[in-house]
Amino acid sequence: MKYKIGEERLYNRNFPGRKDVVLWDVLPIKEGQKIKIKFLRNNTTYRQGIRIAVDVGAGELEINGVKNRVMELWDDTAPSAVLCVCNAKAGKISIYNVWDERGYSESQLDSSGMIVEEEETKRIYHCNDFGFKTNFDKFLFSVEIL
Repeated sequence: MKYKIGEERLYNRNFPGRKDVVLWDVLPIKEGQKIKIKFLRNNTTYRQGIRIAVDVGAGELEINGVKNRVMELWDDTAPSAVLCVCNAKAGKISIYNVWDERGYSESQLDSSGMIVEEEETKRIYHCNDFGFKTNFDKFLFSVEIL
């Protein structure tokens, strides 16, 4: 199966009996759209965060005057709510959870994933960093389209 990185939501098929575990989410976004990212809860003893990026086409993200195509935001260094301006020409941004248990950023393991609770303009992400015995409650964050 060929994946379209940054173009469509990717699922982690490694969880027996589950088809709803998102490995890599993609949000449709309008050019110049603002989003609010909120860190809701970290239930681990190590750093948790998110990777947000313009992975397809031209564009950049802007947070507090800093512009880049890819950003990592961490629950222990970022404010609990972050405003981001999304200048993505293709109209898509990528989001997934990251963690730092051993002194460096990790993500996308065989047992990583998120259960995404979708509301009208907001998505709440219930994350698992690693390990197949999980309730997807190790890290929670939300992304709201403003």
